[in-house]
Order: sequence, then C-alpha cells, then structure tokens
Amino acid sequence: MDHVLCGLAANPALPADLVDRLITAADDDIAADLAGRADLTRGQAAALVSRVEDVAALLAERGC
Repeated sequence: MDHVLCGLAANPALPADLVDRLITAADDDIAADLAGRADLTRGQAAALVSRVEDVAALLAERGC
C-alpha cells in the first residue's frame, strides 16, 4: 500500500487537506515524496519534519 500512498504524495493535483492527512501518516518514503512537492507550505514542511526528521535535508535543498 505504501506505493499507492507515495503516488498520492507525489501527485500535484492532490488537495492540501489530503496532503495534511498524508503528513500525519508519513513514513520515510512518503515523506520524501511529500518533500518534493512544489506546493508544500512552510507549515506543512514543519509538520513533516516533526514526523520524519530525516526529511529536513530534502526540504533545505528546496529552500523550505
């Protein structure tokens, strides 16, 4: 099922409220896909880092 969630996380058409729900369930793989989203807000980025600390480096590369 993770491959389905990763696909959703990478989908640019996914609404923000569903991105928020994925953040709450994120593991390392899902977090990496979420970190690559161009529409990720600072609040979502902070929530993602609090969930999966290792994703901070990916977000820093993006300038979040």
